[in-house]
Amino acid sequence: MEQGRITLVGIGCGSRTRTYMKLAMEYPERFRIVAAADPVTVRAEQVRDFAPEEERASIRLFANADELLSQPKMADVAIIGTQDDYHFEPAKRALELGYDLLLEKPISKTLKETLELRDLAEKLGRRVAICHVLRYTPFYSTVKRIIDSGKLGEVITIHASENVGYYHQ
Repeated sequence: MEQGRITLVGIGCGSRTRTYMKLAMEYPERFRIVAAADPVTVRAEQVRDFAPEEERASIRLFANADELLSQPKMADVAIIGTQDDYHFEPAKRALELGYDLLLEKPISKTLKETLELRDLAEKLGRRVAICHVLRYTPFYSTVKRIIDSGKLGEVITIHASENVGYYHQ
């Protein structure tokens, strides 16, 4: 932590990571962006633009997760927002470098990888927060309220699916 500020790197700077970085920068006294990595250069540059003007030049930009993670640890927290099927490797490497994680869901592609990340985080004393952004939307809050009310009887199981189409992006 830098003078009471939590430092951040963004790995995979798509919509979610940019949203988290933008929200963090609403509290510049608490957070500072140190680096961003994305194969689409403009996305990493957009993360840089969220920072206060006087700090933008010091934010390091990388072409991809591997490039950033080949460097020594440079921040407190790594936000992992890479493509869904590429969360495990950058998360594992970031934990090994000493980062705490804000990890976009899914944690990984397999239960085995998920448990490996859990065990590694515990072994290294790292914190990992998983982002389940839909959990707090008005729709799911309403569904939970209805289920909790008992109006549907005893709910035994739920199958929820987010059918992602072109409009989702």
